[in-house]
Amino acid sequence: MTAVMNTCLLTAYRFFAKSLGFIVCCCLLGTKEKLCAQSLEFSNSNSAVIIGDLDVPGNQLTVEALVYMEKNTGSGDIVSKHLNPSSVNYLLRPLSFELTAYNSGYSGPTHFIQVINPSKLSLNRWYHIAGTYDGKRVKYYVNGCLVIDSAFTGNLCQSNFLTAIGNKNSCLCEPFSGKIDEVRIWNVARSQKDIAENMLALPNPGNQPGLQACYEFNGNYENSSGNMAWNGTQLGSPVFSTGGAAIQSFEVTGIQTGNADCEKVTNGSLVVSANRSDAIFSIDGIHYQTSNQFPALKTGDYTVYTKNPEGCLAKNDITVGNNHDLVPLSLTGSLCRGGSFLGHSAAGTYTDTVAATSGCDTLRTLVLTDNARSIVTNDVSICEGSSYLGHQASGKYTDTLVGSNGCDSIRVLQLTVIPRPRPDLGGSRSICKGDSINLSPGQYNSYLWQDGTSTDHLLVTQAGLYSVQVGNACGSKQEQVLITDGYCGVFFPNAFTPNGDGLNDQFKPVVYSLSDFHWKIFNRIGQVVFETNEHNKGWDGRVNGQQPVSGAYVWICSYTRNNKVQMKKGTLLLIR
Repeated sequence: MTAVMNTCLLTAYRFFAKSLGFIVCCCLLGTKEKLCAQSLEFSNSNSAVIIGDLDVPGNQLTVEALVYMEKNTGSGDIVSKHLNPSSVNYLLRPLSFELTAYNSGYSGPTHFIQVINPSKLSLNRWYHIAGTYDGKRVKYYVNGCLVIDSAFTGNLCQSNFLTAIGNKNSCLCEPFSGKIDEVRIWNVARSQKDIAENMLALPNPGNQPGLQACYEFNGNYENSSGNMAWNGTQLGSPVFSTGGAAIQSFEVTGIQTGNADCEKVTNGSLVVSANRSDAIFSIDGIHYQTSNQFPALKTGDYTVYTKNPEGCLAKNDITVGNNHDLVPLSLTGSLCRGGSFLGHSAAGTYTDTVAATSGCDTLRTLVLTDNARSIVTNDVSICEGSSYLGHQASGKYTDTLVGSNGCDSIRVLQLTVIPRPRPDLGGSRSICKGDSINLSPGQYNSYLWQDGTSTDHLLVTQAGLYSVQVGNACGSKQEQVLITDGYCGVFFPNAFTPNGDGLNDQFKPVVYSLSDFHWKIFNRIGQVVFETNEHNKGWDGRVNGQQPVSGAYVWICSYTRNNKVQMKKGTLLLIR
């Protein structure tokens, strides 16, 4: 019997497929969608919601919020009560959680901590972030997952600065660009379980012990925990946005087991499925791999560990069984007159059980003919690195088998070796605006790109980290490549001063990623005064050795980019 036990910390469910050896189980991180479909959007740098002088004293604190980053403002303030590192009562950002505490007691010198979120938050995607402090440790959570934990002590620094949402109150100089929802400030250190269970909505905010302020932004800035002193005030032009927050759940969607043939061999297997292509897997909790397949397993009990990039871990107990079957083997033989074959001296069909000292016992079926020369042709495919009848390379093999009794047979083997997946996306490279790169990992049976598409190639038009998992009959493998922004084109200044002072004494272009470059300069009557094929060679203003003449000139250049010849022209001013 196959059994599964899901030990994920958060909500879990499972269901069983009826087919033999297949089990599906899921580990969910939070409800998928917020019931109240409003949030607050900050689209310009002068917007904020001002709460007031909401100090949290002592050494217990939790600050949490839902965030949807529309621009790269990871250092923008989500919830801020600070001026500088010496006066941070609390500061929650997408990339950090920051605090200042007194060295001793409730006043005097202070010390500061900034814990950095190691998880990369993508643009245009909802996340729940939270920072906690319990007097001993400062912790940062993403979607209910603990991503960093640092030691810190002391009572929190107090100040007269006003708490702000979406920006820094004192200067409006640390703006967050995107949507914010479900902002909560507590004077208790919430547990991971508490945080994960209420990421999208908090039941009965007015009855939650330790909750100082809660902002649901359902068309207003009211503190739904009940203390009207901490109702918010709009600054600038934040906008109430329709459409509720949604957090993608991390799910182990299935574990498929393949039974070993018998207890003597190690040909069982596990295939783990998750709804994140960037998940990693392990069966010992130490050595993780990107492949979701575990072949060559013995019969026995296993714990499957599955992690997502935010650090959430799902543990599932699974059993690899065995079929207790005899391994079938079919043989044909030719019997010479007066001879014997495997103990049989007459034509016929014989079934024997052959005990094995290692491996599974064999159920051998022998079809024996009399005085006949047999020719057996087999088409066999194997995976790279395997062998069949002693052969490891593709080809046609013909063997004549001669028995001690004088009978022989001919065996023809047509062997095909299937290479194991080795996707190749090329090395890291750059891309220019308007260009495209065709990523093709090679020919395989299946493809799964990072965006969920399954074509045999991907046309890239912008920088990013791209990955693909390919597969064939011999397994699957993942490959990734980094495409960065490149500089392309040609850039000319509009003036130069060839007066011998060492500054701007030559006129020449700056060229990126071009070929076949040619340029020249004309004076005002159309005469060519300078011409070259070298982009790093400049004009010093002289014509036939004569001193430079002030005035306007025209330049023209041609070059090849992306196999296309292009031209560009402009004017320059020679100043003396």
